[in-house]
Amino acid sequence: MTERTFKHINGKLKLSIPDSLQDVTLQMMIQFQQPALSDLEAVSALTQTPIEQLYGINDVAALNEAILPFAKSLQHQLAFTYEAGVLPKRATLRYPGGKMQTVDIGADAGFYAYGAVMEARELMTTEILRHQQTYGDTWREHLNPDLRTCGLILAHFLYNRAYPKHVPTEIDIQQFFDVVKWLPITEAAPLARHFFLSYPNLPLRKPTRWQRLQRLWKNVQALMRLRPLVTSIP
Repeated sequence: MTERTFKHINGKLKLSIPDSLQDVTLQMMIQFQQPALSDLEAVSALTQTPIEQLYGINDVAALNEAILPFAKSLQHQLAFTYEAGVLPKRATLRYPGGKMQTVDIGADAGFYAYGAVMEARELMTTEILRHQQTYGDTWREHLNPDLRTCGLILAHFLYNRAYPKHVPTEIDIQQFFDVVKWLPITEAAPLARHFFLSYPNLPLRKPTRWQRLQRLWKNVQALMRLRPLVTSIP
């Protein structure tokens, strides 16, 4: 990251500007991929600065000169990252409050977590079908999945790595997504791509007795939460 200071109606405004794709997080790219993004919205996404603060910059030309060339190359760089398909060996998770946790990915990523596959398969199937409708059998060559969907899929798989003894609830996954979205896109994009390309031929192992019991208990808990609503209906 490079820090640049710009003249502002309130004095000066310091912005942190990415130097390379390694400085860009999944969260930044989720914001950057929004349709009909204006130049100022792109700057807001890449610097993680509220757009209201950017309105006060006096020299807009200097701001554009500092950021837009890099911003315009992002889609190409992201596509290259997808195509390279280099699977990261580990991922560093950054939690609120400054806690950090490094999880190993392993060469069998995408096959190690039966429960994660089962929970994430609907997300993956929807994205794959969307690509197949557009590109047919060549969808793998044009894979450019929605990055928020990628983040949710990664949340399922990485939660299994971070908390291997805990079966997550939907709330756990949503909260963990707030951790996953700060992964560098250079880690998040290849890993998400790997799951998408592995999934159509993913040999889903037959669940063990313990896994079946876990899923059964999860369903029982859901029914118990719903029971008061059912009995209250006259």
